[in-house]
Amino acid sequence: EAFLQDRSLYYLVDLSPQYPFVKELYLRLGIQEEQLIDYRTIKQYGDSIEASHFILTCNTPPLHPYLLQRSQYLLHLPHLEEPWRYSQKSIIYLSRRKGTINTGRRVVNEPELERHLRHFAEENSYQYISFFHSDYHSINEMLDIWSTAMIVIGPHGGAFANIEFAPKGTNVIEFLPNGAIFN
Repeated sequence: EAFLQDRSLYYLVDLSPQYPFVKELYLRLGIQEEQLIDYRTIKQYGDSIEASHFILTCNTPPLHPYLLQRSQYLLHLPHLEEPWRYSQKSIIYLSRRKGTINTGRRVVNEPELERHLRHFAEENSYQYISFFHSDYHSINEMLDIWSTAMIVIGPHGGAFANIEFAPKGTNVIEFLPNGAIFN
């Protein structure tokens, strides 16, 4: 964690417009904007970056429970910073209704599934949230939603990376495809 305080380090990252929260997450970790280098600025084949140390990171959430817990602490997640304000009361459905960046999998009976999930939420005093990343305009708004997750359900895809922001004990139900669609 000491590297987060080292202002001599630079981070080569994807700051593509379709991922607006990436930059905000780095800033939330205490990394300064001037330390971020958008890899897309390397324009030509043969351009290079020289480094005395190189750390290759992965975009997937850390799988070891301790690493997940530390990352949540370092990101100052709302349910950890102010636990009295948050309770696990939401069922978050990871919708494919609006499409995806890579136009991936879809749930053929999504309206029916959502109707059942809404009914279940109402009957059990939960809040139902149909989640799609572009509906959120700030990382804080998105983290507030994920800090209330009790159940996360949806088709396999990148939106599940957001479970890193959910509280301990959140239940996860992920559909796996049978071909290009979910039957």
